[in-house]
Amino acid sequence: MGLYVRGTGARPLSRTDYGPGGEDQGRMGFWFVVGVVLLWFVYKRRSAGARRVVIFLALVGAAIFGTDAVSNSSSVLLALAYVGQAIPLMFAPVRRHVAAERD
Repeated sequence: MGLYVRGTGARPLSRTDYGPGGEDQGRMGFWFVVGVVLLWFVYKRRSAGARRVVIFLALVGAAIFGTDAVSNSSSVLLALAYVGQAIPLMFAPVRRHVAAERD
């Protein structure tokens, strides 16, 4: 059939970099837990310090991937994702939330 091109189904998988055989699973899990704990501190404990740490780490990630964006198109998306993580935490409602006294 003319509609089926052999090998097209594997193309997206071949372009995805999953790293060296899952050796980074522990590090990825660690940073996931760190992110969840920091966001919990921002949301439940109203921690301005945790909010600043999340914003700082997001902007550092955006800078790191932004410098690679010239040569790598997927780095553009990652840089935008990091910026997208930081921007909502800079808005006034979140600032008021962390500045409010605990009940």
